Amino acid sequence: MFIQSVTYRSMDNHHFDMISKQITDLKEVNKREQQKKEMADVIKQDILVEIKGRKPHRLTDHTLIQWILNEPQE
Repeated sequence: MFIQSVTYRSMDNHHFDMISKQITDLKEVNKREQQKKEMADVIKQDILVEIKGRKPHRLTDHTLIQWILNEPQE
């Protein structure tokens, strides 16, 4: 359901503020639920450890090709 715009009229300002807060809260709840759905498939990464005292190893194209060729076939 999609509502493009809504107009409220009330003589009681407190009632208007309460309705506005309820709408804002509903939007926040919907946003949190949507974020949970998006993050459902995300896997938490282990903590990265910094290598001190030397440069990190770099994979060359040759290493990548060897890895692909040696990968077990299904």
